[in-house]
Amino acid sequence: MRPFGVLLAAGLSAGAFPAAATTPPACDPEAVVLYPDDAPPGGVAFTVEVADDPEERAQGLMHRTELARDAGMIFVFPRVQPASFWMRNTPLPLDIIFIGDDGRVVNVAENTTPFSEESIPSDAPVRAVLEVNAGLAGELGIGPGTPVRHPAFEEARPPWSCHG
Repeated sequence: MRPFGVLLAAGLSAGAFPAAATTPPACDPEAVVLYPDDAPPGGVAFTVEVADDPEERAQGLMHRTELARDAGMIFVFPRVQPASFWMRNTPLPLDIIFIGDDGRVVNVAENTTPFSEESIPSDAPVRAVLEVNAGLAGELGIGPGTPVRHPAFEEARPPWSCHG
């Protein structure tokens, strides 16, 4: 698991959004940018830990008691697959954002219940899952169809590229 870093231009803007970075941070695996309809130019950026192996994905954000507003964790799977999460041993309420292979949000589980062992499934197979603080998805307008920028989706040929 990679440690949280500080995204150069991240933080809170005058509105409700984490600030967009001045350079494409999503070319950095420790940054995710989402583009909800009402986002400022450049989208909303989160500094993330990357969980891209079985042990990191199993640990997730369990036992965490704090998460910065502009931070999260992205779970990247080796192939597109159905995904199901739970909140066991997770004291923080989270929004769980399921992202398809095309780099678009499939569905969002908002305001999950801490410590719950109830299964929280994706509506379709996904390439990645982003966890952020509870309430942010609704506040920022993140929902099905929202484009997401991160190197995990580079092969899908989304409408942007880290390589020009």
